[in-house]
Amino acid sequence: YGLAFSVAMLVEGPIVNLLSASVALAKDRAAAEKLKTFMLWLNAAITVVMVVLCIPPVFDVMAYDMIGLIPEIGERFHLGLIFLTPWPAAIGFRRFYQGLMIRNNQTANVALGTVVRLVTMAITAFVMAFATGTRYLLLLLPTNIITKLDSMVVFTNTKAPLSQVLT
Repeated sequence: YGLAFSVAMLVEGPIVNLLSASVALAKDRAAAEKLKTFMLWLNAAITVVMVVLCIPPVFDVMAYDMIGLIPEIGERFHLGLIFLTPWPAAIGFRRFYQGLMIRNNQTANVALGTVVRLVTMAITAFVMAFATGTRYLLLLLPTNIITKLDSMVVFTNTKAPLSQVLT
């Protein structure tokens, strides 16, 4: 999973700045719509890249020739990469809309979304760990939560109308 996650993060690289871009550039509805179109195209492109990397001949060159994995690890890496295919695009959507919320002084909603994601991740980790008998996965949970909480900032929610940009 770690290797598949690393490749997905590499593919995700171009969308990391969508949050900053939407905060800086979505000054009105027209600008937000242009940025949304850009985000959709970028998400489509990175999803295509993930799909191409999962095609067996392409995957084999990457995993076995370039990285030098043994078949047992390569099979798990391939499965992990397949499961992570939609992940970079999902991050793109989230970062775009978080940027719009920050732009409209709704940072408390961004923080609330982060808390919901953390709780969902924790529940998923516990269910997966106990369902599969791989309890060592729980060791990763505190690090992930600390990393997320460290980057989460809660401001006063001014309840600015987000609809002026989103509708």
